[in-house]
Amino acid sequence: MFLFYFLITLLIEIPLVLWLVKAPAGSKAEITLVLHLFTWPAMQVAWALTHAELYWLELGVVAVEAVCYNLFFDNGWMRSLFVSLLANGCSYACGLMLNPYF
Repeated sequence: MFLFYFLITLLIEIPLVLWLVKAPAGSKAEITLVLHLFTWPAMQVAWALTHAELYWLELGVVAVEAVCYNLFFDNGWMRSLFVSLLANGCSYACGLMLNPYF
């Protein structure tokens, strides 16, 4: 099930980042994938260890990804935060909608 949710996350978030971030396309896809290979498992481990509410952990991921988007793509803090919040919000909402079926 973890792999399914990870793939859904990638299918939602990577196209949004590619569309909204201003940088060369190749670097956007690679950096975004590597970033998600770090943040998604880290959130899963944190969730398993702390049993914290998922939305609090997701806000932490939004913050980390926004910082990374700003550092790697130099789009400014507001745009980086917007991209991270929108991408993570969409995948979080999709996960909530799919959760009753799995």
